[in-house]
Formats: sequence, structure tokens, C-alpha cells
Amino acid sequence: MVAPWALAFQPKGADWTDATLDSFWSGVGVTVVALAGVVLFLGTLVAQLRQAGILGRPRPQRREEPEESRVAAAMAPARLEEALVPLAARLLEELAAQQRPDGSDARQEAGRAGALHQGTASGERGERL
Repeated sequence: MVAPWALAFQPKGADWTDATLDSFWSGVGVTVVALAGVVLFLGTLVAQLRQAGILGRPRPQRREEPEESRVAAAMAPARLEEALVPLAARLLEELAAQQRPDGSDARQEAGRAGALHQGTASGERGERL
């Protein structure tokens, strides 16, 4: 845009030549395209930073959970315990078999763990594994 004056192709105070007009308007076009690119880049950058959680937006207010979801959340530990007790019994059986190569006492340990599981499944609270 300023090349005609910076390189002294355009005399000071004279009418603009065709070369000066071409250089000036070409420079304006390049500048507009460059500014549009910078704006698009910054918009994409801000969107990526928000998506990554680096730039925060105002957080929406938390909605109240329905009663069913609170009841399900309260029952989740009981379901988890029911699922983990058989796994713990199997683990106890395998550990006992590793400690006793003949495997004679391993069955007794597994039977005790099974009895504990049946007691917790029926609602009784026994000792924990």
C-alpha cells in the first residue's frame, strides 16, 4: 500500500499514477483479507479455549434432581455391595488356595464368605470382608 511512496515511485504532490493506484488498491485488498483471517483465527481460538475449559462461561444454574434419581443414588451403594461380595468371596477362595497348596481349608474360607454374602443379601448386617 505504501510502496509507491516508500520507494519514491510516486512524486510528492503529483497525481497518482496507474502503478500507484494498482499498488495501493492491491495493498488494501491484502490488508482486508489479512484482517479477516486474524478475526477468524481469534474466533476459533476462543471457541477452542472455551471447549477445553480454559476460558469459562457463566455456568448455568444447577437444576434440582427429581426424587427418583435421588432414591436411585441412595440405593447404588447397596447394589455395589451386592455385586462386590461374590467377587470378594472368589478372591478369598483363590488367596486361600495359594496359601494352602493342598486346598483343604480353601473351601471352608469360601463357605464362610458365602454365608456372609447370604446374610447381607437378606438385609442382615454381618462382619465385613
